[in-house]
Amino acid sequence: MMMNHFLRSNHFMKLHSLLAMLVLFLSLVGCNPKEEDNNFSITSLSETFGSPNGGTEITINGNNFSLVDGITFDGLPCTDVTIVSITQITCTIPAHGAGLVTVKIFGRANRVATATYTYGVIPLTITSFLPSSGNEAGLINIDIVGAGFLAGATVTIGGVNCPSVVVNSSSLLSCTVPAHAAGSATIVVTNPDLITTASSPTDYEYQVAPVLTSVSPTFAMLAGGGVLTITGTGFVAGNTVKVGGTVCPVLTEALTSITCTIPPKTAWTYSVAVTNDNLLVGTLQSAFTYRGPPTITLAGPNNSPLAGGVLISIVGTGFYAGSTATIGGVDCPVSGTVTNTLLTCTNPANAVAGAYAVAVTNADTQTISMAGGFNYYAAPAVTSFSPTAGPVAGGGTLTLTGTGFRAGAGIKIGTSPCASVSVSSLTSATCVLPPKTAASYTVTLTNTDFQAGTSVPTYTYQPPPTVTSVALNAGALGGGTAVTVTGTGFTAGATVDFGGSNCGAPLTVVSATSITCTTTAHDAGAVTATVTNADSQSGFVANAFTYQAAPTVTSVALNGGALGGATAVTVTGTGFLAGATVDFGGSNCGTPLTVVSATSITCTTTAHAAGAVTATVTNADLQSGFVASAFTYRAAPTVTSVAFNAGALGGGRAVTVTGTGFLAGATVDFGGSSCGAPFTVVSATSITCTTTAHAVGAVTATVTNADLQSGFVANAFTYQAAPTVTLVTASSGLQVGGLAVTISGTGFLALPTLPTVTFDGTACTGIAVVSATSITCTTPALAGGTPVDLAVDVVVCNADSQCGTGVGVFTYTATPVLAFSPSIPLYDFGGQNNDVMVTLTITNTGDGTSGGLYFDVINGIPVSSIYTLTPISLLAIDGCSGVALAAGASCTFDLAMEAWSYSQVSQFGTYTATLDVIDSIAAPISLSLTGDVIP
Repeated sequence: MMMNHFLRSNHFMKLHSLLAMLVLFLSLVGCNPKEEDNNFSITSLSETFGSPNGGTEITINGNNFSLVDGITFDGLPCTDVTIVSITQITCTIPAHGAGLVTVKIFGRANRVATATYTYGVIPLTITSFLPSSGNEAGLINIDIVGAGFLAGATVTIGGVNCPSVVVNSSSLLSCTVPAHAAGSATIVVTNPDLITTASSPTDYEYQVAPVLTSVSPTFAMLAGGGVLTITGTGFVAGNTVKVGGTVCPVLTEALTSITCTIPPKTAWTYSVAVTNDNLLVGTLQSAFTYRGPPTITLAGPNNSPLAGGVLISIVGTGFYAGSTATIGGVDCPVSGTVTNTLLTCTNPANAVAGAYAVAVTNADTQTISMAGGFNYYAAPAVTSFSPTAGPVAGGGTLTLTGTGFRAGAGIKIGTSPCASVSVSSLTSATCVLPPKTAASYTVTLTNTDFQAGTSVPTYTYQPPPTVTSVALNAGALGGGTAVTVTGTGFTAGATVDFGGSNCGAPLTVVSATSITCTTTAHDAGAVTATVTNADSQSGFVANAFTYQAAPTVTSVALNGGALGGATAVTVTGTGFLAGATVDFGGSNCGTPLTVVSATSITCTTTAHAAGAVTATVTNADLQSGFVASAFTYRAAPTVTSVAFNAGALGGGRAVTVTGTGFLAGATVDFGGSSCGAPFTVVSATSITCTTTAHAVGAVTATVTNADLQSGFVANAFTYQAAPTVTLVTASSGLQVGGLAVTISGTGFLALPTLPTVTFDGTACTGIAVVSATSITCTTPALAGGTPVDLAVDVVVCNADSQCGTGVGVFTYTATPVLAFSPSIPLYDFGGQNNDVMVTLTITNTGDGTSGGLYFDVINGIPVSSIYTLTPISLLAIDGCSGVALAAGASCTFDLAMEAWSYSQVSQFGTYTATLDVIDSIAAPISLSLTGDVIP
């Protein structure tokens, strides 16, 4: 399949394949024409059912496919035809509607071979997949077998996209398993229509690799033989344990612990690995060490001054914690961590120069000694060197003279090592100087025993020049610009070039920090300025000078201003040079005019008629650039009105200023107080903003554009003081509230929202602002109530949060409370024309006097539905009608009760009736009466 794809994607190979087939054909038939084999036929198709979308490759098997003129599916050509052999052809199936079609191969001499192929939608199914499991990291390839797979299908495993999906055919696709947590995960294939999906009949299993946390013990002798205990998680039956790749025979197994017999191995520190029966591996790196007797390879450095005190690294094998070292039989105190291959110690002092043995002894008394492994030497001395100075780049040869120089010595200039050190004798050595920054440095020779000799004189590095800036930093392409180059380290005879073009006469090295010269011609662009001293050392700064073509103008900011000029603007573009001039529609942009940079000029406009004009920049070399309609001369703004036109002294009022000619960046003030955030220039005729604090009174509203032109309107906004409350009428009312009152004062505002009114902190309802001095509303009930009259504060707060308080201007009066005695009597109602008389008492148990009492009777209703309606007539006689009861007072009245019916026959049984006592001040009370109507 891969070869076929390659042949189809390479025209040369396709031609080569056709030629090869022609050669094969000629070899079969010979050079002389003869009758073709009539057995031109199709024996099979690699697939006989496919998607109407086509686009998949099909392999056609048959006979005598030597010279094929074409292949069609129901008359539609099959593309990318490749003759694989005389018995096999491949091509790409065309798209076609669903149904059975004829496949035709047209051959030489009008030969035709046919077969059938069905276009249709194969039901999308998953039958199997391989492999069936893997670890949580994924990253393995999985093959999914099924039917109905279409090009562009997607795959998820456990809801995670499977990348690199390849649809090999309608029955096979593959992808890379994504990472997923351990557990079962369903495989889902979705065709490109995003609707047709199929799920795997079984789940893919994500398995957890074992994790090793520790081993015990952590070391053994080379012969092995002990028991190794491995602790961790994820162990399963059938584990394999290896130490450094060698099997450690398992003794016991559990989910978190395994024991095995330690195998023999060579001395080293090895990883311990556990492999579960699912082939997932957990490894604990460098977990187990095999110890052998120590060996010494070298001690480094292998020499030191007689005073000792040098940290020596002894390299070998078989070193462990607790190992000790000696040099010449004298203890070398161990420092730092001892590893299997490295032990460090500080060498002791020695009185006599010479070679001494180095020995290491382990805690198990195994020891090793290296004869002559360490040398004590006297220190070298440097008496002189030549030369004594040179460039910072280094590279020259330095020759040292002194005593005690030894082979292998190192030389440093300051702290930098000298290269290519050569010790020719005990008194002479040479090296190649390293590069260093400009300064004077000591010269030190250090022997391999770390003893060193340092020169008394110093070697001096001379710096190359540096370039920091060029002024002027731009000029014409033809040169001729006088510039000053600034930097350090300039010497007589120095030269200057800009991007390779010499900066020429007159060139003057003014000082070690300054050179003046004149530019020569160069192509447009920013170039590097380079100064080269006579000693060939050079310094440069990139983009230090710009060769510029004619200037260009891209924009002007501000892009509008007053007809009379005086607007400060910034002109932006390219190629601006010192001495450039600017005009707007022929009117010079004047003083102050500053060429800020090659891309920016600032200046101040002069007078011009109204309208948009061209901005032109002209350099001193008479090259110019312009942009049309870059600046607009405008009249001053006007202000016509402000809404809302009043607000609090403390500000905070959102207003809209209306007028003409408002520009972005405009400001607004009311009587000198800025109108602030949120501030928006909505359009040329509208600005919204929020007032700030000001003294009381009507003030002028002023709009000032960024070009400093302004417009105003007098008395456009009024700053108002907080409201006051002076009087409430009526001045008192019941604690139950509900009294319509009028509040008098000043500064009451109806806009933008009604004010709030509270009585003793409770909101008044039905608020109406009659005028700036009058508000009406209905009193609320007194919160909590009180048994006595109570004077309360009335507070009015405008929408601007300013409030006025009338202290004690309204009094809540006490409330009467009526009660019957007895409260629920049970009486006979009597019979028809048979009155019953009872006596009742009403008592005022409240704190205020009631109004005049009167009665209302609700006729009786039968308790049981078996009775028809027979009202009860109740009549209050004497005592309480019209009486006003003071607090604590009572009155007594007689109640006559008579039962009667609408018919001549009385209805007997139990009835209820209600007696209501109603008062103009107190809450009404009711008495429920229950009794019998008797024969």
